[in-house]
Amino acid sequence: MFKLAKKFIETSLSSMKATQACLIFISLVTMIYFILNLMNVPMPDVIKSVFDVIYNFQSTLYKPELALIPVDFTFMTFAIEMLLIAGLLVYSQSFLIEFEQHLDKVTKDNDRRYEEKFNKSLAQNAKKIENKNNNFAVLFNIKMEQASKMIYEHQSKIDISVKKQEILNRLRSLIVSTFGVYVEQIPVGSLVFFNDVKQCNKLFDLILDFQKKVRAELQAHNINTDVLTAVCIAGKHDRKDTYVPKLEKLLNLALPNRIMVLNEFKAKYETLKDKTYEFTDLGTYAMGENFIDVLSLNKKGN
Repeated sequence: MFKLAKKFIETSLSSMKATQACLIFISLVTMIYFILNLMNVPMPDVIKSVFDVIYNFQSTLYKPELALIPVDFTFMTFAIEMLLIAGLLVYSQSFLIEFEQHLDKVTKDNDRRYEEKFNKSLAQNAKKIENKNNNFAVLFNIKMEQASKMIYEHQSKIDISVKKQEILNRLRSLIVSTFGVYVEQIPVGSLVFFNDVKQCNKLFDLILDFQKKVRAELQAHNINTDVLTAVCIAGKHDRKDTYVPKLEKLLNLALPNRIMVLNEFKAKYETLKDKTYEFTDLGTYAMGENFIDVLSLNKKGN
């Protein structure tokens, strides 16, 4: 619509300029003929026949017999009228130019709004894609054993299996109350799914702090306690087949008191603004027919 209107304006302006030039040319030629006619300069019949038509047309508007001086100004009035019409076309062109400028402004505003809307839509789509890949899953378990078979008088005997389940339940409850997530018990440990990777720093702080407190708590009872933790990027929550095998493999390495991750999690973690953890390479391990690079997370400054 705007393009059609702009095309019409441009065509009208071109036509007006051409008409204006023709009117000015006709006016100048008529004035010259008027002057030569006053001087009684003989003219070819072809030219006289053309100007006779102009004279007859103009005579309907200008009555030479009413003039105060004995000079026929019919041709002069015609020339002046042509100049006046050419002058009016200047105003018409000014109006069309202003309208064209207004149209351009409206078009640019519409284009700007469309571009902003388009960019906003792109940003939203990018955010959706980013959020889609922001999921991560954690599998954790407790490894507990008697440090020494000798029990001293001041130490009470503790059932390891019962205590292990108690500690595991404490950690599960702590994660649930802190993050409001569901912790699922599977054969190899406790599985929890997060949909925002930005929560990982807080989660790792919680696990390491819990681990430190429990180790100190049970050390007095001659019990060694390790929290085994595996983390990986996950897709959809219900597609456990895509991430649980990786977590199980990491957890089965049984590397004590370490948060074990894969390279894909490291790549995602590096995109975060707040990076309070750093990575240590633990080596390459077989996973079926493939090999995986295993890393551990360590608090910076520790």
